[in-house]
Parts: sequence; structure tokens; C-alpha cells
Amino acid sequence: MSNIICICNQKGGVGKTTTCYNLGAALALNEGKKVLVVDIDPQANLSDYLGFEPDGQPTMTQLVMEIAVNGMIGMSKVQSAVRYNERANLHYIPSDINLAGS
Repeated sequence: MSNIICICNQKGGVGKTTTCYNLGAALALNEGKKVLVVDIDPQANLSDYLGFEPDGQPTMTQLVMEIAVNGMIGMSKVQSAVRYNERANLHYIPSDINLAGS
């Protein structure tokens, strides 16, 4: 069974990124869960913290744009956007500054 946990708040500086990282890492490292965190903040602080370096693979920007243009997205495109951080045992979909213009 899968669970989805959403951490959101319009106000900045309330600990959304920190909570997401720590909760995800705790579930992955301490509970042995498979965790995918999705960074949908154009500031991309979570992506930076997880060590994201642009690599030509899709980010949230490309996924959002594809859905906006085509109304849907292929699973292979979503899968190609997933990266892995070994230190935290987290899979993640990174964001970038271009998401602000999407």
C-alpha cells in the first residue's frame, strides 16, 4: 500500500523543505520504506540539498510543461525524471528555477 504525504504552506521559511527531507530520510533509513520526494518549489532548495546537478534528464519543469501542452504525460518520462540520493536513501524528482515561469 502506498501513502502520499503533502507538505505545503504558502508562507516561506516555515520548514517545508526541512520537514520533507527529514521525514523522507527517516522513513527510508529508519523504516526501510521506498520514498520518492518531489520538489515543486522553483527555489529548488530540496533538490540542491539532495545534490542535484543538471544532467539533461527532465525536472519538474519539463513534466509540468508536458502536462500543460499535452494534457497527459507518459510514465517513461516521469521515470526518467527520478534521481537517487544514496546518503538519504531517497528517490527524488528535482525542481529548478525555470518552474517559476511555467
